[in-house]
Amino acid sequence: MDKNKQLKQEFELLESWTKTLSNEVKSTIPLIWEILESEKPLPKNCPSRGSLAELQFRDVTKALDEVIGARDRIYKFLLEHY
Repeated sequence: MDKNKQLKQEFELLESWTKTLSNEVKSTIPLIWEILESEKPLPKNCPSRGSLAELQFRDVTKALDEVIGARDRIYKFLLEHY
């Protein structure tokens, strides 16, 4: 595959994961606030509101890891092919 085409695909993947990250942040932050400010009882076997909020935040972390991975692949590709 042509190196410019391959790099373009990597950039598109980065853009896609960046959008996913943005969407995850926008949807997760209100859920975390709801967990932290709620007076509802915690689910059984849940030790704290903080742990429940952290569990919810993991989707943001996963998307962030994908963005970082895409960045790393682009960085490596640029150094190896240009």
